[in-house]
Amino acid sequence: MNIFGEKYIELSTQISLNFINIENYSDNLFSLINDEIAKIWDGDLDDNDLDTVKIEFIEWLNNKRPEQKHGFISEFICHLFLRSQGYEQHFLFRNLEEKGPKKGFDGVFVNKEEFWIYESKCTLPETKIYSHNINIGDAYNDLKKKITGVNSKNNPWKNAYTHCNNNSIKKINL
Repeated sequence: MNIFGEKYIELSTQISLNFINIENYSDNLFSLINDEIAKIWDGDLDDNDLDTVKIEFIEWLNNKRPEQKHGFISEFICHLFLRSQGYEQHFLFRNLEEKGPKKGFDGVFVNKEEFWIYESKCTLPETKIYSHNINIGDAYNDLKKKITGVNSKNNPWKNAYTHCNNNSIKKINL
């Protein structure tokens, strides 16, 4: 079994699901986190000091409520998984303005010259009002609203453009 314990289900040629199930943090997973955390947090092109990035990440995380921590760690693990699958990250995990995850899409990735917009939702086991099905529906509807421009309080396209143009992110040559 691989470090993410993932299960891949292809529903059609255009729809597939990846379920990630991490039972414990293996040495291989810790090694991957160490290799990727600075790139996910600060970009591929910066000369990132691993210890400094870890301290910055932990300090930022310590200022969050418990439910926020679960969501951000969940999102980080998904970014880690996508990068390990060959997806190129074209955004910074941290928000440039607020030193936290950006608003809008949770991520813009490129794989095999295709753009992928990523959205994540997280539910704690003790949460009674949400389920995986509700979260999948919420993520889909949230993305649909953002893509069609219904969400007027935030312009995710402008935010994605800003992140893609950051000097710390590899430029897309399509």
